[in-house]
Amino acid sequence: MTTAPVHLFSVQLQDEAPAIGCGYRFVFVKRGRKWVYLLSPWTMRACKVTRRVWDALAPVEAAPEVLARARQALLDSHLQGSQR
Repeated sequence: MTTAPVHLFSVQLQDEAPAIGCGYRFVFVKRGRKWVYLLSPWTMRACKVTRRVWDALAPVEAAPEVLARARQALLDSHLQGSQR
């Protein structure tokens, strides 16, 4: 059995993922057969939604340069937090 790849998406959430919040969010996504697992890179909070709900959200996969900027912002925020 192989593991599903993880991708970064931009998505507008309403009340589908209360652990992550509402509004436009970048989320790391791992799609399974029945569930889609979401992880917020800034709050490190996770949740899952059904594939049907995920497909209805019309997510947009982030381009590689957006992924690089998001990764750098996440690293910078963690470095600033550890220096305090």
